[in-house]
Amino acid sequence: MSMNLQMDTKYDTSKILNFGEVPIWRRTMLRALIPFSLVQIAYKQFKQVIDKNCMHDGTRAKLSGVKFVAMAEEPISFASIKESSRTFGITINDLLTCALSNTMAEFFEKRGDKSKMINIVIPANIRWSMYKKSEDVKLENKFAPIALRIPIIPGTAESLKGIKAVTRELREGFHLTYCLYVISLASAMFLPAYLCRKLGDEASLPFTLAFSNTPGVLKPVGFGDI
Repeated sequence: MSMNLQMDTKYDTSKILNFGEVPIWRRTMLRALIPFSLVQIAYKQFKQVIDKNCMHDGTRAKLSGVKFVAMAEEPISFASIKESSRTFGITINDLLTCALSNTMAEFFEKRGDKSKMINIVIPANIRWSMYKKSEDVKLENKFAPIALRIPIIPGTAESLKGIKAVTRELREGFHLTYCLYVISLASAMFLPAYLCRKLGDEASLPFTLAFSNTPGVLKPVGFGDI
């Protein structure tokens, strides 16, 4: 998204989701925790349950290559999302995860699926700070995959308790996310491509849903006179 801002008449980071710079002490702590994080990740991987539901039969099915795209008729206002999260007294992550839980509950019910939990994977940004100037922007993609097991519960109020526990674990486990980033970076640098693909296939098997790391803009991006 920062690449798009380079094409605007003014490089304005307020047009995208912004975040503060990570202090040096936290960067050092995250790096020091890598050996301990590796043990935790290995244990979580050992306990990982493979989903079996109407969307995922638990096997490595061959994909058809056909893609279906759905878009909202009107743009979704980020201000409305923030206001809704304040109304419920929860974070935006809690709100959107609740919405996903409710939607999947309705979807599964229509298909007679009794599943109560699903595995999802989402991306997490690993950058220490925003690009301050247009000249600082690099063509890179610094993110790590985060595995979550979320409850499938109809109704926002009913699902909030379970969702809050999941997102709290996510916030408290950022050292694991950073370690996963280091693992994926090292694998891409030192392992052959076919082995990386094989590891990726094995790691993705338990999950029903995966989400991309492409954020939307908060304000219109102009491209000058073209």
